[in-house]
Amino acid sequence: MLRIIRISLLICAELFLIVGLSFGQTRLDQTMRLGHLGTEHGLSQGMVFCMFQDSHGFMWFGTKEGLNRYDGNRFLVYQKEPGDSTSLPDNYVFGITEDARGRLWIATASEGLVMFEPDHERFTRVPLFDGNGHARNRRIDDVEVDGEGRLWVSARDVELISLDVSHERVEEIVASAEQHPPMRREDNQEVNRLRRDVFGRLTFLTEVGLYILDERQKEWRLAVEWERFFGQTENASRFFSAAVMRDSTIWLSVGIRGVTHQLHVSADGKTALSKIVLRIGDDDLRVRDMMEGPDGMLYLVSFHYVIRFDPVRNTFVAVREDKSNEGGYVSNGNHLFQSRGGIIWISTSGYGINTFDPATLAFQARSGPINTALFEREFKAFDRYIRKETGGTLGLVNAAYPLRTEDGSVWCGTLDHGLLHFNAQTGRVRQYALVEGDHYSFLMMRMYRPFVDSRGRIWTGNRHGISRLDSATGEWEYYWFTPDGPDLTEADDFITSYHETDDGSIWLGTKMHGLVQFNPEDGSFFFHRYDSGDSTSISHDHILTLEADPKLPQRYLWVGTDGGALNRFDRETQSFRRYGKREGLPNAVIYGILSDEAGFLWLSTNEGLCRMNAETGEFRCYDVRDGLQGNEFNRTEYYRINDTLCFGGVDGFNMFHPAAIQDNPVIPPVVLTRLRLFNKPMLPGAPDSPLIKALPYTSEIRLSHDQNMLTIEFAALDFHAPDRNCFRYKLEGFTRGWIDAGTEGSATFTNLDPGEYLLHVIGSNNHGVWNSEGTTLRIVIEPPWWMTYWAYGIYAILLLGTVFAFDRIQRKRLIARERAQSHLRETQLRAESAEFEARAVRAENERKQKEMQVASVIQQRVLPQQLPRLPGYDMAAINLPADEVGGDYYDCITMKDGRVVMVMADVTGKGVAASLLVNSLHAALRVHLDHEMDTITVVRRLNSFLYQSTPPNAFITFMIAVLLPETGEVDIVNAGHNPALIHENSSVVETQRSKHLPLGCMAYGRSYHSERFVLNPGEGMLLFTDGITEAMNRKREPFGQEALERLLKEHKGKDASMLLGVIVAELQHYAQGAEQSDDITALYLRRS
Repeated sequence: MLRIIRISLLICAELFLIVGLSFGQTRLDQTMRLGHLGTEHGLSQGMVFCMFQDSHGFMWFGTKEGLNRYDGNRFLVYQKEPGDSTSLPDNYVFGITEDARGRLWIATASEGLVMFEPDHERFTRVPLFDGNGHARNRRIDDVEVDGEGRLWVSARDVELISLDVSHERVEEIVASAEQHPPMRREDNQEVNRLRRDVFGRLTFLTEVGLYILDERQKEWRLAVEWERFFGQTENASRFFSAAVMRDSTIWLSVGIRGVTHQLHVSADGKTALSKIVLRIGDDDLRVRDMMEGPDGMLYLVSFHYVIRFDPVRNTFVAVREDKSNEGGYVSNGNHLFQSRGGIIWISTSGYGINTFDPATLAFQARSGPINTALFEREFKAFDRYIRKETGGTLGLVNAAYPLRTEDGSVWCGTLDHGLLHFNAQTGRVRQYALVEGDHYSFLMMRMYRPFVDSRGRIWTGNRHGISRLDSATGEWEYYWFTPDGPDLTEADDFITSYHETDDGSIWLGTKMHGLVQFNPEDGSFFFHRYDSGDSTSISHDHILTLEADPKLPQRYLWVGTDGGALNRFDRETQSFRRYGKREGLPNAVIYGILSDEAGFLWLSTNEGLCRMNAETGEFRCYDVRDGLQGNEFNRTEYYRINDTLCFGGVDGFNMFHPAAIQDNPVIPPVVLTRLRLFNKPMLPGAPDSPLIKALPYTSEIRLSHDQNMLTIEFAALDFHAPDRNCFRYKLEGFTRGWIDAGTEGSATFTNLDPGEYLLHVIGSNNHGVWNSEGTTLRIVIEPPWWMTYWAYGIYAILLLGTVFAFDRIQRKRLIARERAQSHLRETQLRAESAEFEARAVRAENERKQKEMQVASVIQQRVLPQQLPRLPGYDMAAINLPADEVGGDYYDCITMKDGRVVMVMADVTGKGVAASLLVNSLHAALRVHLDHEMDTITVVRRLNSFLYQSTPPNAFITFMIAVLLPETGEVDIVNAGHNPALIHENSSVVETQRSKHLPLGCMAYGRSYHSERFVLNPGEGMLLFTDGITEAMNRKREPFGQEALERLLKEHKGKDASMLLGVIVAELQHYAQGAEQSDDITALYLRRS
């Protein structure tokens, strides 16, 4: 009873110490965009218990199904392998940390403490014993290494154990174990967590409170005691979290009976500075973890929310779970972790990992329409006015284009109600549109944003020119693009943008007439139009935005177009300079251009925002991962408010200070991650592997002379946007200079001669900050045995032996010469006979050789020398005859109407006869295609022609595919040939197998049928002959179509020539030296 009274008095005393007890008002905001990594990205399981970043920069995740290493590109999973004592002994991983030797220490659910050596990929169980020598409970809740290098283990039997992990041998580490008194009353993994605070100190969170380790004394100090501030409550109702801030104060989160309390206490843990009851509606927040982010904000994670708390303003912003949103919180959060570079990682129970980059908040993404946010008062007034004028049947439609003037008033062009004006002083609305007696005023019902010139005059487009408004009378004065007045039968041409120069001219961006210079004094127009024959003309006539150059506004005018990208107009030379994708723009549509105070241009596009240095022409591009509302922005929705830039898009808008947008400064570590020989991954210590250690920890590899096709994968360990990290590499001794690999994190080398090479790889982060040192790997290709030193020694011995033997033989030859005189005549006669026969054989061989050369020339003439280049498509072909002259044939022909015809055929027989038959097919095909017949008619007539002009035993398997490039539609007719393979996403399907006879078999066979389908972006089509699927190895086993389909799946997304190269390399590897028995021909078309 006395204890209860004493605790109650303590609670009352603390309540008086609290600076302010308040209810935290939490604002929901879905614009705080999160990244996600799940099983679909390679994570072994969605239940993630712990996260850690090692000294190399790799991220590690402990899950319900093993240990995962992540390099930004892929996951490497370690799991329990039955029968392998060096594999992970238990797939449940609760904790991960690293010692000074680079070894990882793993806490598992049933196999206790485990040591992992990443360089050898070897796991070792570390047994723990109590004071009586009995084995402890095998469940470990958490592990952490303190600043002195000791490993602390939170064991299931509610006590802490420390070990000296500076030793190398496991036996010495086990012998150093020390027990520490229990600091908790219950066995609860959710509470008993070991962590490093912002000062590197080790903390231990229990249901008693927060302990901080005095590393020198190896003593734990109770920094904060829960009962001091919250009293005794049922343990089952509590959820504890704590975070030590950079100012040494401590934030605590305690969930008691469904209510979350946030408590801010002093550094000594004795004084409550503030206390907040955190609520979001009626939801039970149940904060699982919290930490201070790199931006000084406090981040909290609960089952249903990720919360960002500003300790200075005492405000909360929460993101609610939303599994349907690509950038949403997936729910059921466990823990928080901050990696180097400031990325915040959120582990979840069942849904993988969320990531958040606080730097993305600088773009201040917001939901809803930008015009509603910036012109809310005015738009409400416009809406009320329109409803009043139309009797409540219509309001202000969304297609409205406002302009705020210096006095705060707003002019607004609309596509339904003409020009509206809101008077900021009176709050009244006036409409300017139809004028009685003005038969052109109906044109003023539809317009884009108006313009106010330096003299205060109101201008707006009239669909066939420009009009000036007399705001006092409401009357319009018209200036037409054509001298004879408007042709109302022509399409409407809206003015999208305006710019006034110092000479009084108003420059107009139009929808159809390009860039127009308008002189308000005499009403004249001068047009700058696109000219296909003039590279200094404007790139497109549809203009969306105009902006003066921030450095030289009197000379240069920047012009954004709808499809022609960006133009800089030089008023002195009256010429345009074009900027497109080649110069660094991500998209050819420029919706808006604004300049900032630093002299940069900001451009909104269909693929994000771009910041341009107008002096150097350099671009820095940003997308949704950098904090944008989305990648697609809207036309006319761009505003400058003092030093703030605003851009509207389809998913909201961004309203930001350009100076706050900073590049990612982190220099990423560059590591080699995987070695593949002939596309087979190599594991350290495996029988066929040259790796002794895992590749990230290897400085040299040695390969045999026949292991000369190798692929090395690498990564830049910066996780802000790892798919935008870039690489360069060079192989000293093989390549002449640096090779720009772009974002492709691998390099493949083939046919390396024996010798020593040095691979040097450098990488950058997502904003182009490079690690110029990178990483290196020494590669030694061993010579074959016949090129080694000991082989040369044997050669010398053999040479000496040969000389000695030659001398002995020469002596015997002199003796035998006398004996051979009697047989000389007979030998001469035999020699003359043999010479005559040899001459006859050589003559026959020369005749056959000439015949083969003729056939080869005939065949090469009919094969295409160069494939057509199709915008939006990637095409490549190969033809590898088994003999000097083959019987395969392919062709690719562009028709006059834009269709592309692709042909694949296999002719019976070889040599001149087959070559002539191919030539006949080629000529007949060209003739029939020139008559622009449909595909089935072409095939039918080819069959008739070949039947009449070829021997009875000659025929041709034939496939023709006709592509319509604009739509991707493909029409295929198959006459006895292999089906084509269609690569769709992660699957490969084949066209229908032919039921038709090959060409030339029958004069009138079955009627031919066509198959139609659409080749969508990202899909590919492979036409091939049976020389691929029937390629044999030494065991006379065919390669098969399943293997070909597997190659297409594994190498999806590669360009056409690289994919065909992979197929050829795989066939060579499969053949194992067996002789090629049939021609290999293939044509691959991929739509990008």
